[in-house]
Amino acid sequence: MLPMAGAWLKFIHPLTGVICKVLAVDLDNTLWGGVLGEDGLDGLKLGVEYPGALYRGFQRAVLDLYQRGILLAVCSKNNHDEAMAALQNHPGMLLRPEHFAAFRINWQDKAQNLREIAEELNVGIDSIAFFDDNPSRES
Repeated sequence: MLPMAGAWLKFIHPLTGVICKVLAVDLDNTLWGGVLGEDGLDGLKLGVEYPGALYRGFQRAVLDLYQRGILLAVCSKNNHDEAMAALQNHPGMLLRPEHFAAFRINWQDKAQNLREIAEELNVGIDSIAFFDDNPSRES
């Protein structure tokens, strides 16, 4: 996942001419492997060995963007309290709640949640990049 993320981020600006100010990420099968509601905290794939190492590599790339001044947000269909506990307590997590400027962890439409994130952070919707495991479905 890390090479794909690096390649995507390397070419997004030159192709679109738009500067990404915010990177919004999904959680399940994006920031970590597995589905929190089905696998539980202990069942998430996030560690130093495959396949968890892929997700940690992606988190390293996201953390690098954060350190370069890109705002981070979470946009995920999940139980809010369980997701926040995973972000705060999972030993494999590199990204923690304090790295994120906005959270939309609920069961609402992701497009609406992204619009709300843009409004909360006072940026245009066109300056948000959204990274999800499956962009073709509303999940």
